[in-house]
Amino acid sequence: MCLGSPCVGAFLPCYLAGKVPDRLARGGKEADADSPWWRMRRLLVLVARDFGRFGPIARRRWDAFEAALAREAAGVEAEAEAARRGGRTPAAAAALTAFMDRSVDAYLAEAEELARELGG
Repeated sequence: MCLGSPCVGAFLPCYLAGKVPDRLARGGKEADADSPWWRMRRLLVLVARDFGRFGPIARRRWDAFEAALAREAAGVEAEAEAARRGGRTPAAAAALTAFMDRSVDAYLAEAEELARELGG
């Protein structure tokens, strides 16, 4: 899943066998700093000021982020599958849930750092 425009963000893992982080549901019609979607919207506005200049910076960061996340996902998915095959379905769900939580935390931290670098 992506929390906004994929041009200035990254795709995050989403496993229905786990529990999607509740904080992803935060936000509404009005801008809210606690909302991951609104935080990514803020980043989009910063990049859109000069997309030719800031777009490639954002894309390089997110490409590296996604690559690292994909490497970690492979291990977590293998761990969860082994647990599932061993009849430990709750352990599989817990591993996937923990990975989604860590991924969202890292994503939001990366977005904040990038926003600061772009003057936001």
